[in-house]
Amino acid sequence: MLTPAFALSQDDGFVTILLQCPYIRAQDVELFVEDEVFKFSVRPYFLRLTFPHPVIDDGRESASYDIGTGELIIRLPKKTPGQFFEDLDLLTSLLTNNKKAPRGDKLAEPKILMMQDTDEAYGSEPNDDVSEWDEPNPLFDEPSLTGFGYGFNNQYNDTTSPLHRRQRRVEVEDARFDEDRYMGDYVEDDVVCRLVAMETSYHRVWRHHHQSSARDNTGIGVTVAPDDVIDQHRTRKPATSLEIDTLPTSPALSSSLPPSSQDITALTSRMELTSLTDSSTSLPTPASSPDRVKPSERTLTFTLEEQQTMRNLPKKQYFISDAKALYVGLVDILYAYCLDYRITEGEHTSESPVLIGKLSGSMSCLDTFTSAREVLTACYRRSLVYPLYRNFALSVSAHRDVTTLFRLGRRGILKALLSIKGLMDHDDRTYSLSRLWVDDYAVWIQTRASDKVIASLADKLSDIVIEKSDVGWNLEAYERLALELLEEYGDEDAENFPVEE
Repeated sequence: MLTPAFALSQDDGFVTILLQCPYIRAQDVELFVEDEVFKFSVRPYFLRLTFPHPVIDDGRESASYDIGTGELIIRLPKKTPGQFFEDLDLLTSLLTNNKKAPRGDKLAEPKILMMQDTDEAYGSEPNDDVSEWDEPNPLFDEPSLTGFGYGFNNQYNDTTSPLHRRQRRVEVEDARFDEDRYMGDYVEDDVVCRLVAMETSYHRVWRHHHQSSARDNTGIGVTVAPDDVIDQHRTRKPATSLEIDTLPTSPALSSSLPPSSQDITALTSRMELTSLTDSSTSLPTPASSPDRVKPSERTLTFTLEEQQTMRNLPKKQYFISDAKALYVGLVDILYAYCLDYRITEGEHTSESPVLIGKLSGSMSCLDTFTSAREVLTACYRRSLVYPLYRNFALSVSAHRDVTTLFRLGRRGILKALLSIKGLMDHDDRTYSLSRLWVDDYAVWIQTRASDKVIASLADKLSDIVIEKSDVGWNLEAYERLALELLEEYGDEDAENFPVEE
């Protein structure tokens, strides 16, 4: 069965679902509604959504099918009028059956709890104590009953211990550090200065988000969507519309209340609706809710390609053994992405997926990080070993970039992860890295990650300052030597520095 392209919108009383299902028999459509669960079925499509709050079938529900465009619009009444349904743009979270899995990270043993199927099986609210980011956990050299692990949540078995991986990572970094290359980039810094001064796209999004929050004076709370966003709509030719009066399964959706023009306008704004035979352009772009949206949702929208990627992600639930390691490991991967983004000036190259894999200690060395300072120190070290430009100021800029991504919350992080996935999936050298880390992170950030924990980690990343002495290579001495050589040789003969090829 195929999962149809879909988008959702809401007002105070209804959730409206727009499905793109061309060439179907309207009389064969089957719908099912029970609490948070919605099911849609008609050959060759099947869709199951789990909403954050319950919907009901009380006679006010309706559905209509547009034969000309292949659009099926379904309106479901909210059980509690006025209740805001969060995260309707995070498609994977809707497709995942997480009804009994409130976001939290302290989970117990998986097998017994899956059989119990209780709310406690999925954990409670995470501990948001910021001070915990400072306390690294010890790395053990003795295997547990299940052996050593690697990958997302250490779900794959290995024979090397975390302590051995850490030692090997440090040894390789020390061996590969090139002091001549570092001094050359320190003196010839014209390109580096331009890269450091560049404003990235997510910095612009954060600035717009911050301005919106200040203007609304509500922080990141629920606000009213701007009129210019709501009023945007697609000009379309009139087409024959078929109302679905009788459905073969309960509950039957009545056609007595057709979708309002406001719902249709909100759902079809910025949507490119074409035949599903065109896989890359068939996905509708989710529109802003016509009543209330968060500033982060208002400034961060997902492209058609990103929506399709979210629909194709695995529908999984996770029993997290070490939530702190997951969040800190995410810093490692996003730092690598941010540094490559800045070096390539936002235009990723064919070598970007390989560089991201090399810059990430988690991916290239299977290292496990347990504190914010620990992971940033490793990121700084690798940023001075592998990229084309090796300058400490560039490392600091990437640090600022990853902090901004975390301040943007789950949507900003998700967009970065989807970008990494798009790069790695199309490279044979990094395809396995995407399967081991990125796919699961992209699902987890939508379904299980905590906004409070992400915000606290962003604050911690902002507070941490990595000094040149922290990387362990006496960078200040090399910089003084580079300046002395520059004074000795002069600007014109800078190319004659004794730098190894």
